[in-house]
Amino acid sequence: MSYFDLLRRYEKSDRFSESSRGQRVFTLLILTAQVLIFAVHIENIWHLKNTESHYLMN
Repeated sequence: MSYFDLLRRYEKSDRFSESSRGQRVFTLLILTAQVLIFAVHIENIWHLKNTESHYLMN
């Protein structure tokens, strides 16, 4: 049984209603936004460290 078969079975089950599906999509969007914000934050810190070391070398 493949992953997609399990997913289809889960979608057909009674527990998988439209409201829970919308809630799952919303949660996924929130998590994606948090990951993007975190990535930008890490990139800014990395950039600051690089500029700091650049100024120290000169």
